[in-house]
Amino acid sequence: MATVILRDTSPGHSSEVEVMRSVLRKSGTGRYLLALSKCPSPLSDSDQNKLAQLIIDNETVQNDKHKITATDFEEIVKIILNIFPKESAVSLSLSFNGMDINSSTFG
Repeated sequence: MATVILRDTSPGHSSEVEVMRSVLRKSGTGRYLLALSKCPSPLSDSDQNKLAQLIIDNETVQNDKHKITATDFEEIVKIILNIFPKESAVSLSLSFNGMDINSSTFG
């Protein structure tokens, strides 16, 4: 199984959620999305796509051949739902390698 960077818990990061928050804080788009996590409505399709792209970019930054497995995807969805509680697991999808992977495929 490939290592998911979001699951690395280096010093200063207490949990996978904090690792994700740290990844998001590194860019203007990520900080914008974190601000939206406090809004009463779910992310727009466009904002979901931005979030997906940030995650994919983070996961492939050290190894461009890294593939996100179904198990990795399920873990990432759990982390996202913790940060963005207004989201629905069914609505979260990540597109990569020409495929559309949807969390409902796994549950």
